Amino acid sequence: MKRILAVLFTGMIIGASAMNLFCGHRLDELYLAREELRVKLYETTERLKKLEDQGRRQAPVISDIEIAFAVGEHEPLVELEIKADVLELTRDLIGTEVEKVQHQLVLHLLDKRLLKVGNKHYRLRLQTMVIAPHTLFVLQYAPEPARHEDEA
Repeated sequence: MKRILAVLFTGMIIGASAMNLFCGHRLDELYLAREELRVKLYETTERLKKLEDQGRRQAPVISDIEIAFAVGEHEPLVELEIKADVLELTRDLIGTEVEKVQHQLVLHLLDKRLLKVGNKHYRLRLQTMVIAPHTLFVLQYAPEPARHEDEA
């Protein structure tokens, strides 16, 4: 009886390991796709709320904010979290007239900003900013070295 249970548990462990080996990469891809869709849904919902609240105006207003990342080493999950945080910071721009946007304020809002993603801190650098109905921010990010609180 004990031998049958031992073989059964060994088979379950080997089966679970094989499943993880063969399906692990696909699960990671699906997780990444779900997170991308979550960020897009949040962005679209916020944009729709702002535009419905604004009504129709004659002057061009910001209707869309796009976050792009500069060429370099990419970490998709980190970029998704940074994108979500930046969209959260800039959501009040949606519905604002393009001429009334304070460019320096937006520059200081994003450039050299420190964001926490997971248990790491990342420093943002704003490379390009295009203020138009379709606003674009091109960002670069780099991990910030860990600092101890005694040093501050």
